Amino acid sequence: MSIETYENQQSLLSLYAKLAEAESEIEDGDEGKDFFELAKKLRRNVYGKI
Repeated sequence: MSIETYENQQSLLSLYAKLAEAESEIEDGDEGKDFFELAKKLRRNVYGKI
């Protein structure tokens, strides 16, 4: 197995762990953040630096 393949697999495992945690939090009643508000904030940060 190449290092690149290993790193890709580790990244996927990390992503899946974060998704599982988020799903668990949602099931427990946590509402989280609105995606569209977060996207607007990210766009403002990116466009402000270009």
